[in-house]
Amino acid sequence: QRQVLRQQQRARGYVDYLERGSNRSITIGPAGFEALINVNDLLVHEDYGFCRYSALFESSIRLQFKDGCKFVDWRDRHLLTKYHAHGSRIVGRKNKNATTQQEQQQPELSALCEHRSWVRRKNRVKAYTAGLAEKLAGLYVQRQTIFRKPCSAHDPPDYEAFERSFPHSPTSDQIRCFQEVRYDMTRKCCPMDRLLCGDVGSGKTEVALRAVFRAVLNKRQVALLAPTTILAAQHVQTMRSRFPSWINVSLLLGGSHQKASYRQRVYRSLADGSCQVVVGTQSLLRGTALSRYNNATS
Repeated sequence: QRQVLRQQQRARGYVDYLERGSNRSITIGPAGFEALINVNDLLVHEDYGFCRYSALFESSIRLQFKDGCKFVDWRDRHLLTKYHAHGSRIVGRKNKNATTQQEQQQPELSALCEHRSWVRRKNRVKAYTAGLAEKLAGLYVQRQTIFRKPCSAHDPPDYEAFERSFPHSPTSDQIRCFQEVRYDMTRKCCPMDRLLCGDVGSGKTEVALRAVFRAVLNKRQVALLAPTTILAAQHVQTMRSRFPSWINVSLLLGGSHQKASYRQRVYRSLADGSCQVVVGTQSLLRGTALSRYNNATS
C-alpha cells in the first residue's frame, strides 16, 4: 500500500522525501488566507506560537522552534499562517549588510515547552480584540443616535462660484464623491462617516474643500486634522487662496512650532466664533482645543 501511495504521489507531481527533507516552497494557511512560504520564513502556529519553516517531508512539515523541531502533518497546514510584521515593507536598501525593518521587528521563536504560556498570550490578545471591537461597535451605534441638523440642500451663489473656481475638470470619481458627500451632509440627520481613498493627485483635497465650504456656509465650524505640520500648512494655504476673504482659516500646531500667545488667540477665536476653519495636527485633539469647540457660539 505504501508503494502504491508513492506511485500515486509521483503521478500527481509529488516527490518522495521520506529519507531527506525538501526545501521547496509550499502553500499553507486556512481556506481563503493561503500564503506561499519558503524555507526559513517566519510562521505562526495556532497552538504553539512563532516558528520557522524548516523542511518538507513526505507527509509532514518540519518546523523550527526555540528549543527544537516539531513535525506537523500535511493535513494540518491550515493551523499555520505566514507572519507579517506591521509596516515591514522596505522600498530599498542602501547598505546590503544593513538589517531591514522586517528583520528588526521579527519576534523571538516560541518554545515548545512553553505551550501553555502561548495559549494564555493568545487568549489575552483575543480578549483585548473583542473588547476593542465592542467599543468600536458602541461608537458607531452612538454616532447613529446623535442628531445633527442637515445642511441646506440649496447651493447659494457663493458655493457655485467656489465650484467654478476649481482649476481642473473633475473626474468621474470626483463627481461621484461630490454627490455622495453632498447627500450625507444635506439629507442625513447623523454625523457623516465616510472614508475617501485615492492615489496622490487624484483629487481628494477638492472633495474635502467643498465639504468644508458647505459646512461653513451653514454656520458650522470645521476642524481639519492633518498627519504632518507641512501638510497642515499646505491645506491652510490652499484654503486661504480658494475661500472668500470673510472665512477665517487658522493654523494650530502643537509643541514649539507656534508661540503660546498665538495659540491662545486661536482658542479665543474658536470660542467667539470668529474662526470658521482650524487646521492642525494632533494638537486639535487635546482637551484645550476640544473645549473651545464645545463652547463655540456658531
